[in-house]
Amino acid sequence: MNNMSLNTVAADPQRLHITSRRGIGFTGLWFAFMACSVHAAPDRVHSPEAASLELRKLYASWNQTGIGDLYCGCTWAWTKNGAGKMQLSACGYVASTQPRAAQQLTWAPIVPLKAMGKGRECWRRGGEKACSAGDDAFQAMASDLHNLVPAGGEVAMDRAGADFGEIPSALPRYGLCPSKFDRLAGLFEPRDEVKGFVARATFYMVDRYAIRLSEQQQDLLMEWDRSFPVTPWEVEREKKLEALTGVSNLFVTGARSWVSGYVPSADGLDAADRESALRLTVEDGTVSSWTGPVVGNRRTNIFYLPEGCTTKRRLNRRDQVDFDSPAAARSAGFELANECR
Repeated sequence: MNNMSLNTVAADPQRLHITSRRGIGFTGLWFAFMACSVHAAPDRVHSPEAASLELRKLYASWNQTGIGDLYCGCTWAWTKNGAGKMQLSACGYVASTQPRAAQQLTWAPIVPLKAMGKGRECWRRGGEKACSAGDDAFQAMASDLHNLVPAGGEVAMDRAGADFGEIPSALPRYGLCPSKFDRLAGLFEPRDEVKGFVARATFYMVDRYAIRLSEQQQDLLMEWDRSFPVTPWEVEREKKLEALTGVSNLFVTGARSWVSGYVPSADGLDAADRESALRLTVEDGTVSSWTGPVVGNRRTNIFYLPEGCTTKRRLNRRDQVDFDSPAAARSAGFELANECR
C-alpha cells in the first residue's frame, strides 16, 4: 500500500470497536489509521498508543461540552483497558434489543461499510472480510477518520443496516435518545443536532471515493445540509482532522457544495480505481450513466454494460449490436437489462 498518511501504524493487539451491519467488529488500531491517499500527509502517528491518544483528544470536546456521542448525545468514560463505556443513565438511554452493545462506545462509520463495498469485486466475492483483506481502496474508505465518530454500539448497529430517512412518528426506541429507527422500513433518522453534520460527512466520502448514493438519499442529505448549517464544533473537528491527516472536508469549509448531478472528484482513489468509479454514476444500485460503449441484443431489445452487471449474456454474434453509449442504445429502442438495475 502506497502513500500512507498519519495513519501508518503497525499491527497491535490493542483494538478499537468499529461497527458493521453484522455487529461491533474488532479491528486493529493499525487499520483504523491506515487511510491511504494520493494526497497523503507526512506520518504524524507512529504507534497504536499514539493513535489511540490522538483519537481520544479529537473527541474530548464532544465528551466534555455536551455534544456527546453522535446519535444520542450520551457521554462515555474510558476504562483501564482503553475501551469506552457509555454513561447511559445520565442521558436517559434505555437499551432496545442489545443491552450489551448499548454499553459500548464504538467508532461508527457514518457511511456504512456495505455502502463502501457494494459494487466492488471483493464484496461480491466475500463481503467485508474479502475487501478488508485485499482491497486498498476499500481499506482507505473504511479507515478514513472523517467518517469515523464515537457512537453507542446498539444505535450504531441499527444505523449500519439502514438508509437515512425521515420517520414521521415513532415510539421512543432508545429511551430519551432522540434518534429514530424503523426496522421494517430500513430507515434511520439521526437527531436534528447532527443531521447537517452527517450530510456533509457523507458528501465528503461519496465525493472522495465515488461511493454509490441514490438520488433519494442525495435529495434528503441536501435538505439536511441546507436546514442544519455547519456548527462551531463541526469546524473545530474539521481543523483537527486536517492537521492530523492532511485532508480536509471541503463540504464543511465551503469550498465545495453538493448539488443535483454532482460528479465526484474521486481524489481519494488511485488512477485505475478513479477511472473505473467515475464511469458509473449509480442511483440506488441502478446504473444511470455510463460514458463508455454498451452492447445490445437485437432479438430482445435489451442492452448491457461492461461493468456492474452480467454482460453480453453470451450473445450470438448475429444478435449482438454495439452502441457508443446508453443514450444511443435507448434512442434505438433498447432498454437496460434488469440485472444492471
